[in-house]
Amino acid sequence: RINTIFDYAGKGITEIPIEEFGLNSHWKVAALSNNKITKLSHFPKSDELEELSIANNRITKIEGLGLLYNLRVLKLARNSIPRIENLHLLYHLEHLDLSHNNIKVIENLTNNIKIQHIDLSFNAIRA
Repeated sequence: RINTIFDYAGKGITEIPIEEFGLNSHWKVAALSNNKITKLSHFPKSDELEELSIANNRITKIEGLGLLYNLRVLKLARNSIPRIENLHLLYHLEHLDLSHNNIKVIENLTNNIKIQHIDLSFNAIRA
C-alpha cells in the first residue's frame, strides 16, 4: 500500500521540504501545519493531492500552488496573509480556510466556482 499522507506537521521546519514531496506523486494529503514556514514554495505538479494544510505558520503570501490541479481543501489559517491571491488555477477547490490572518478584502475568487466553504473569520474584513 502506498503512503498517501505527507506528514511534516509540528516538526519545526522553516521551509517546505519540496524534494521529499516530489519523491512520491501519489500524496493525497500534505500536512505542514504548526511549523515556522515563511514562504509557500512552488509545489511540483500533482494530480493526486487533494488536501493541503499549512495552518499555524508564518506565511505572508499565497503563491506556488498553481500545479496542484485537484486540490480540494486548502487550510492556511493562523498565518500572516494580507490578501487572497494566486488561487485562480485551483478550479476544484471546495474548502478554503483563511481564518486568523490579516485579510482586509474578499477578492480574486471568481475562478473558484466549486467552493462550498470559506472561513475568513478573525480577519480585518470590513463590511
